[in-house]
Amino acid sequence: MNILIYAIILRFLMSCHGSVVPLGVGTQTRIIDGSVIDIEKAPYQAQYEHIGIPTCGATIISPAYALTAAHCTIRSIVSLVTIRVGSSTRAHGGSMHDAVFIIRHERYSASPTIEYDIAIVRVAAVFMYNERVQPLKMATAAPQAGASALVAGWGAAAEGGQPSAELREARVSVLGRAACNSSLEGRLGEASLCAGHLGAGSGLGDRDLGGGLVSGGELVGVASWRGPHPSSPGVYADVAALRGWVYANCGI
Repeated sequence: MNILIYAIILRFLMSCHGSVVPLGVGTQTRIIDGSVIDIEKAPYQAQYEHIGIPTCGATIISPAYALTAAHCTIRSIVSLVTIRVGSSTRAHGGSMHDAVFIIRHERYSASPTIEYDIAIVRVAAVFMYNERVQPLKMATAAPQAGASALVAGWGAAAEGGQPSAELREARVSVLGRAACNSSLEGRLGEASLCAGHLGAGSGLGDRDLGGGLVSGGELVGVASWRGPHPSSPGVYADVAALRGWVYANCGI
């Protein structure tokens, strides 16, 4: 049997622990109205690949660990997951690091709202730091409403477009909980925050989910989902609120 077909079949039969896990929700997004950047401008940016296909973004947080969204890891077979770092180009270049294990937040839920959407990926061969590969410090406090933030990824540059071949970055604003909940029809979770431009969209697009929201030089969010309308903001797992969970599971 062709190994790719075999891997795809396995994907629907087991998780890293050999049990079936439910499908993720909203596994793709885009960097809308962003600009092309070199990885040296965002050396913490990584690509989460399954069966050799980039499906989500990720963020380097230490030599052996990266953060991504929990929904990105649903039905992933750990032995077929790799983290690509140090490359501006989608699915090409940089260095590849096989996953050893993946830990999803035990309270991750996709209904009635997506919540605790965060996961840790441990890699076998450590990330070798240089100007293109660097960790990002996790925030200890959520950014204030109105704070400027950056989101990057390889998603399409426009609604309905193809994934970008090159890394793109967009600037957004962190929104207060009241404004978020109003735009999201009351669906903002307790461990989430949102960013974008009210009435003008999220900045997120296909295959940007799982990537980081960066403000003040720190990782403040993990891209989780977009609101119900094209003008809705993007929703992120609140890294400051979940930092204790990360520390408990990998000591960072």
